[in-house]
Amino acid sequence: MSETAAQDHREIEWQFDAADLDAVVGFLEGSGRDDGLSVEPAGDLRIVDTYYDTSDWRVMRAGYAARVRRVEGDGAEATMKLLARGDPSGLKVRREISCPVGEGESPLSAGAVGERLGYLAGNRKLKVLFEVRTRRRVYEISLGGRRLGEVALDDTRVFSPDGGREREMMRVEVEVEDAAHPALGSFVDGLREACGLEPATRSKFGTGLEVAGLEPPGPPSFGPTGFGAGSTTGEAAFAVLRRHFAEFLSHEGGVRLGEDPEELHDMRVAGRRVRAAIKLFDRALPVKLRSLERDLGWILGVLGGVRDLDVLLEKVEGGEVDPAGGGEGTGRVVEEITKRREEARRELLRALDSRRYARFVGSFSELLRAGPTSSVAARRPVLESAPRILGGAYRRVRRAGDGLTPGSPAEDFHRLRKRARRLRYALEFLEPVYGKPARRLARRLKGLQDVLGEHQDAFAAAGHLRGLALESGRRLPAEVVFVMGALSGGWREKALGVREDFPAAYDRLRGKRWRRLEAKMERMKPSGGGREV
Repeated sequence: MSETAAQDHREIEWQFDAADLDAVVGFLEGSGRDDGLSVEPAGDLRIVDTYYDTSDWRVMRAGYAARVRRVEGDGAEATMKLLARGDPSGLKVRREISCPVGEGESPLSAGAVGERLGYLAGNRKLKVLFEVRTRRRVYEISLGGRRLGEVALDDTRVFSPDGGREREMMRVEVEVEDAAHPALGSFVDGLREACGLEPATRSKFGTGLEVAGLEPPGPPSFGPTGFGAGSTTGEAAFAVLRRHFAEFLSHEGGVRLGEDPEELHDMRVAGRRVRAAIKLFDRALPVKLRSLERDLGWILGVLGGVRDLDVLLEKVEGGEVDPAGGGEGTGRVVEEITKRREEARRELLRALDSRRYARFVGSFSELLRAGPTSSVAARRPVLESAPRILGGAYRRVRRAGDGLTPGSPAEDFHRLRKRARRLRYALEFLEPVYGKPARRLARRLKGLQDVLGEHQDAFAAAGHLRGLALESGRRLPAEVVFVMGALSGGWREKALGVREDFPAAYDRLRGKRWRRLEAKMERMKPSGGGREV
């Protein structure tokens, strides 16, 4: 991501609403202060801010506001500012990224800011939300010749896009580099008390939305997400699906932005939980909803393509395996993996912008809001269905794990990992029904999954590097290909070493934890229940 001419920093400021800015001027320029600071006028500015977003609020859903600021006589810049609530004192700490932009140009042309906005907007156009015009009087705060920050007195008018509505705001902002400086705390307290200032309760962005008559949607809601022992199987299934599908969608903005690998990881995990719920509750779900599992699997595969390379990069850069002859060769390997990741990320962005993904999200959302059907399986009490769901998942884990030996193929360990994950999800899904026994067994599974996950990650790293060496061998120097091979071998050895931890982790899954859960399921099962269908 290009950072040319970009400023990416934390903005630290107190924001207050003011009824009379002249009173604040009197305090700043008066001689009655005892905070020891020097506060000097630094000029007046005329500012015009134009805010943007897509029609489906992709920038705001990613947690940002986007604007172009034009200062009279001083050019323009595009800014993405992280939306954040202030604390009761009026203090706000948030990220701000700014880049110069040409007069009359779209914020999409503004270097690193435009690049990020392009990732978020995708195939949607940015549109003007509203305009803010401000007369700003600036005072510089210093102590002993050292600049600590500034005070901005803003006389602001917010206009709707058609110019038909406006609202006036008077705001005092104290922007600093270090909010913990003791002299600043005394200064801000004195300013508040002397001028009767109250912490700002609404940002300029929020006020602008109100003036423009815009109501951005909140987090997606598909219906009830809670259930209990008295629920039907359909109600339980839909509660689980609604909760995790909403979580899946909540990370889309972060994935598009591409700055935090954990956003992608969390979106993928939430999607895996949705997919597991579809398989576990399949009998109680509408056919149309089950048919969307293929589309879900497709987008999870695209997410996985990037995530696997994230993990590989982390491992190679972390130096967990350090082959002889590494050094510069390892750096070239990192470059090759990074190129592959960039290609995989471009494919991911295309997928998120595709009609297929839009249809999947729309159809799945509609079915979740419609709720359970009236089929026999959906109307069956969850206390009748849950033992079959959990018992079947547990038996599949035992069938995959009981025969494993240190010499078993890696595919067999991976099969157990997937089955253990599905059982763990099932236990977490049904914890509202079975409580502590389900929760304790899920914890045991977490330990087993950690061992199997480390094993799979190491084998996957070895496979990726081996494939990279075969595909890139003709165009890379021999020493780089050698390092790829050495790294691959090192990760394979590490995976084999992890197998030593497997027997103890697997033994903890067997025994009393499962028997206690099984006994509770039997006690809670309704008497006279019909045959499962």
